[in-house]
Parts: sequence; C-alpha cells; structure tokens
Amino acid sequence: MKIVYESKTGHTKKYAEMLAEKLKIDCIALQDYKQEQEDIIFLGWVFADQIKGYSKIKHRANVICTIAVGINPYSKENDEKLIQTNLVNTPFFYLPGGIDYTKLKGISKILLKLVIDQRIKENKPEDKEVIPIMKMGGSLVKEENLIPIMEYLTKK
Repeated sequence: MKIVYESKTGHTKKYAEMLAEKLKIDCIALQDYKQEQEDIIFLGWVFADQIKGYSKIKHRANVICTIAVGINPYSKENDEKLIQTNLVNTPFFYLPGGIDYTKLKGISKILLKLVIDQRIKENKPEDKEVIPIMKMGGSLVKEENLIPIMEYLTKK
C-alpha cells in the first residue's frame, strides 16, 4: 500500500507525508506514480468542488480511501457535495488545508480571490477560523486532524 497525492501549494503534500510516516508506508506525488492496480490512499486538494487528481487515479489504482484537503470549514454538506461531484466511491475524509498565495498563479489565483471576496462579504459564523487565512494565506494543517483517518485505517 502507498499514499498517492496531488498538491498545489504543499498542504496536501504535508498531510500525505505525515500520514505516510505514521503508517510507515511510501508516499508519492500523482505525477510520479507509475504503478497500476495497487492499494493506495489518495489525497487531493480541492478547487471549485473538484478533488484534484482523483479522476486520474480512481481507475488506475485500488483507492481504499479518499482524502480531500481544502479551505472550507468541515460540514457534512460539503462532504456530500464533494463525494457526489467527484463520484467518490470509497470511504471519504475531509481535512482543513490552507492557502499559499505565493504558489498560486493565473486563473487559479483570480478565481480564488473572487470566491474569497464573496465568502468574506457573507460573513458566516462557520467561516470565522478560515477568514484570516483566506485574506492573508496560512495553514490549518495539524497532525491531530489525521486522528479519524488513522482510526479508520488501523481498524481496516
């Protein structure tokens, strides 16, 4: 078993590396992954309700669980939307990631800025923790966020 990940600004990669270390298994970027039909844990970053890389890997490997990393606060509705939009057919987990504006360019940066400006205007209570990160960049990546995933994987 391996961890395969797709990361844009490093938050998903950080989670993948932490999880690999805890599980004592290899971790590899999707772009470097050459195997076929082996058991993997997949982590992908979220952009516009797409789990980046998932559509590329789900037919190439036996994905035993899918982990999405994004800036939205956790909600069951968000999970359901990501599962449905991406046709996820594995156990699913969502982790809070972050934003690194220095690594975003072009249309990704422009679209993110538009979405963030709208979210800031809406001023929803559930966004309170992420608003500073949306404005200035930053990270919510913490090892403790992996606890539910570790509990699931160690029971499997």
